[in-house]
Amino acid sequence: MIAATTARTARLASIRAVLQAASPALRPFMSLAARPRPILALAAAPTWSTRRSVSTAPATPTMTDLEYHQRSEAALDVLVDALEALGDDVELPGFDVTYSSGVLTLSLGASGTYVLNKQPPNQQIWLSSPVSGPRRFDWHAPSQAWVDARSVDPASGPVLEDLLRAELEQLVDVDLGEYLAK
Repeated sequence: MIAATTARTARLASIRAVLQAASPALRPFMSLAARPRPILALAAAPTWSTRRSVSTAPATPTMTDLEYHQRSEAALDVLVDALEALGDDVELPGFDVTYSSGVLTLSLGASGTYVLNKQPPNQQIWLSSPVSGPRRFDWHAPSQAWVDARSVDPASGPVLEDLLRAELEQLVDVDLGEYLAK
């Protein structure tokens, strides 16, 4: 350790001499540290390594972009039709359904607002719910449904329509299933 420090001090002295010889106007001050710093002592376990990583994109695309747009549009169209029919039958202050550019907004007055939107880069449908919060849904080909991306087993995970049905029944005491079946 002493030999390494001595060698480094000698190297720094030779660098100073070269710099001062090249330009006499240079001050003898150097910004290099005179003593070595232990690098390993500065290294600590990164705090980010303990965080849980959540991917928003499927590992491999499960369908083409065209298939994604067809399936997501079909799902949102079915929901728009069902929700508009529900709005015609239910007297709920502030009830409003709007759909534009892949974004479906359902306002329930004082009960909150749902927003469903397409996410083409991820091939997902995203839901913002006043009851369950944000969720992301991936297409599950075997069940032919949009399933919660966080579910461990997609075959038994929450399906978009079922989740909306349960939450709307809780909020406005109406079964959306009747309208989805039409």
